Amino acid sequence: MHGVHVIDWMRAMCGDAAKVSAFYGPQHDPRYRFPDVFHVTIQFKSGALAGLNGSLSYPIHKFRESQGPRVECEQGGFKLDPFLDHLELFWQRLEEEEPQLERFDDLGFDHAFRLEVGDFVRWVTEDRPPCLTWVEGLRCVEIMEAAYRSGEREGEVVGLPLYPELE
Repeated sequence: MHGVHVIDWMRAMCGDAAKVSAFYGPQHDPRYRFPDVFHVTIQFKSGALAGLNGSLSYPIHKFRESQGPRVECEQGGFKLDPFLDHLELFWQRLEEEEPQLERFDDLGFDHAFRLEVGDFVRWVTEDRPPCLTWVEGLRCVEIMEAAYRSGEREGEVVGLPLYPELE
């Protein structure tokens, strides 16, 4: 399943996930040995509820454009609309009349990659802990694994963590 960066982003906003449910859509491209159309719902321990759709071959929205998450929280919500050349982040508190919009035209992939590599180098050469550890990576992969398990069981809710011994 693609979408791990979106899941990582949702975890940064909402905290650890509690439950996952997923459904697969029709398989458009038989070359993929995994579902190429899916919908995932994540309930976070914080109470936030998020939805993620994705597809590698849906004709209207492919890859990044298909991954726009929607998150509903106690005090409002937000959504991320990704496009190939920019991102649009919308958020709104319950008491606000209109949503806020922030557009990111410079996606900063080169800058982000340099920061990531620099963080890794400092970890190795200076023994400084990285900003993100293997635990964050594991939790994102764990959500993806729970989504696969749920999708294979036609939407059965899968509780998290899958690996409690690592907490």
